[in-house]
Amino acid sequence: VRAAPGISLTYMRELPAQLGFTVNGGGLSTVTRRDGDLSFLRHLPSSVAYRLRENPEVFVVEPGGGMELLSAVENGAAGVRGAEISTVVADAMEGPLSEFSGSIYGDARVSRGHGRNVLAALDGKFDIIKLPRTDTLGSASSGIRGLQEDYGLTAEAFGDYLGRLKEGGYVSVSLFLLPPPRQELKLLSTAIEGLRLRGVADAAARIMAIRSWGVITLLVKNGTVEPWEVEVVKEFCSIEGFDVVWYPGMEEREANLHNRFPSPVYHDHFREILDPRTREPFLEGYIFDVRPATDERPFFGQSFKMGRMKETYESVGKKWGILIEGGYLLPWILIQAVLASFIFIVAPFFFTRRERVPPGVLLRVSAYFASIGVGYMFVEISLMHKLVPVLGEPVYAISVVLFSLLVSSGAGSYLSGRFGIMERSSANVLLAVPLLVLVYLYATGPVSGAVAALPVAWKYPLTALFFFPLGAAMGMPFPAGMALLGRTNPGLIPWAWCVNGSFSVISSVLVMMGAMVWGFSAVLGVAALAYAAAWLAIRALSAEG
Repeated sequence: VRAAPGISLTYMRELPAQLGFTVNGGGLSTVTRRDGDLSFLRHLPSSVAYRLRENPEVFVVEPGGGMELLSAVENGAAGVRGAEISTVVADAMEGPLSEFSGSIYGDARVSRGHGRNVLAALDGKFDIIKLPRTDTLGSASSGIRGLQEDYGLTAEAFGDYLGRLKEGGYVSVSLFLLPPPRQELKLLSTAIEGLRLRGVADAAARIMAIRSWGVITLLVKNGTVEPWEVEVVKEFCSIEGFDVVWYPGMEEREANLHNRFPSPVYHDHFREILDPRTREPFLEGYIFDVRPATDERPFFGQSFKMGRMKETYESVGKKWGILIEGGYLLPWILIQAVLASFIFIVAPFFFTRRERVPPGVLLRVSAYFASIGVGYMFVEISLMHKLVPVLGEPVYAISVVLFSLLVSSGAGSYLSGRFGIMERSSANVLLAVPLLVLVYLYATGPVSGAVAALPVAWKYPLTALFFFPLGAAMGMPFPAGMALLGRTNPGLIPWAWCVNGSFSVISSVLVMMGAMVWGFSAVLGVAALAYAAAWLAIRALSAEG
């Protein structure tokens, strides 16, 4: 088995020995033996950027098995740097796979950490910044990455990359072709938004794209594309049998010449997205969600539109495989959670005898414990995702947020009972929780930016300490509500516990659905509203008690 993503069909030589590895069973990366024949690397569509810059300084984001690092060397790069976010990948490439790969990680001086953070800490600028996204065909084609955040492919990330380019430099991204077009178009709209964040309105003049039989490569220039560059790209495509998708001033008759579709679908869609007059109508009307990925909505792999499910199913020849995308599965998971919760909450009324509780009390108890369940999970999951760029890997963000919020919530619960905060300050003390959530909504971004550049040994404790006050405040509502029920309606304690747990499960699905549509900041705003609703409910309960 060999891997050469989208290689020219004119290349007839034998490929060198390769190894493959996956992380947790997904994201196949290819390791190429360095002392083999590496000439094939000059015939990949991703190598087009090297035709535009002589002896470039290159930075590779998440090089994985190192193929793009080798490509930079093979294509004459004067210097190569990189950043690998996965510590297990870096450990493998610098350890057991070092000899096979020719110590490419060491020679390229690959740093550990998020690419954006590493770039921000480096001096100097680069001629080419490469994002080799072609190592994950299996997960990309299945759509299972739809629920995974990817802060390396957002509009803000493109803005950061463009800011670290020399004048006339290029950001180069390669993706597997996945007809019907979706991630390829989301990549384009994200790049356009990144240019807009840099103050560039005419994105069409700064973008070129080509495709082979299996890979599309997008080039985004820090400057206006010049006529000679267009000719170089066209000549490269002609020699290698690739197709030009877009360059400034391109005509439709120049598209779809070698690896042919029934129509020049990629060129047509690129033209519509790059034209400011047709962009919004196209993004709104297209069958898939190809709006720009942003730091607020960092789900680059998510392209579903729930209202277009039937149309999507029919567009791929009534094949159900496309519907396993994470975004399509969420509503069905939500339905299951709601049905199960309804059974667990309502069923006890049919199988147990209990004193009659006024419907108003039952409604307010349910509203209170449901609201704090929703609010807590919305805050917890949103913060986990928002901290990924700061802490480097999702597992670190999850561990830090969980540790900080659970320990601080436990402390808040203890203090609430130990000092009788509810009894002394009444239910109004809980109004501090939604107010704190709003404070953290606006403070997390600046604080995260300040912490991102610090060493790892400082990031984790400072992040945990930063969230301690919020967690302590969120730890008070549950024991406060239970204490109130213990004095007024102790028979409702099991009911309240069940309502809180059920809505915590439901909200773990809702938070992802909300983030995909509106973004994580909006979800935090909803969390503040949930806690405000809880405050209103417990005020009413306290008055009745």
